[in-house]
Amino acid sequence: MEFFTSTEFYCLAMVVAIALIGLLMGQSPQKPAETYITQLFTTVAQSAENDMVKLSVMPDHTVLLTRDGIVGSPDMGINIVAEVVGDKVKIVEKRASQATLSGSTAQVPLHGTAQLNFLRHGHYSVRYESEITGAWGMLTLSMVEGSIRSAELRL
Repeated sequence: MEFFTSTEFYCLAMVVAIALIGLLMGQSPQKPAETYITQLFTTVAQSAENDMVKLSVMPDHTVLLTRDGIVGSPDMGINIVAEVVGDKVKIVEKRASQATLSGSTAQVPLHGTAQLNFLRHGHYSVRYESEITGAWGMLTLSMVEGSIRSAELRL
C-alpha cells in the first residue's frame, strides 16, 4: 500500500489523466468533401438587378438558387460547383465555356436559376463566389420548408 502514497503514483496518475483529457477533447474526424456540379439556367432579365443570390427551400427539401446581377451573352453557359464539408457549403459560379453558341457579343442582364438537391436536413453556412463578376457573399440556411435567405454579393 506504500505505492499509492508515493510520488511516482501521483505522477503516473497525472499523466494518465492528461492523456484521457486529450483523447476526450480531441477533434472528431472531419467528413470528406463532396463536390456537386449543376447548370445555372439563365434568361434575359427585364432590368439590371443588384448582384444578389437567393436560396429558397422547397417542399421536397431541394433548394432553389436564384441569381441576379450577371451581365453577359444570353447564350452564355454557367455552371454551379458546390463543395460540401459537414455544415459548410462553398458554391462557385463558373463560366461553362469561353465561346458563345451563336457568336453573339451583346451583353444583357441575366436572371439565373438552379436546383440544388444535395443538402440534407440541418443548418448550413454558405459562401457564394462568382468567378464571372468577382463578387462573393455569405449566408446561413436552415433546411426548413419555406425558408428563404438572400445575400447581396460584394467585390
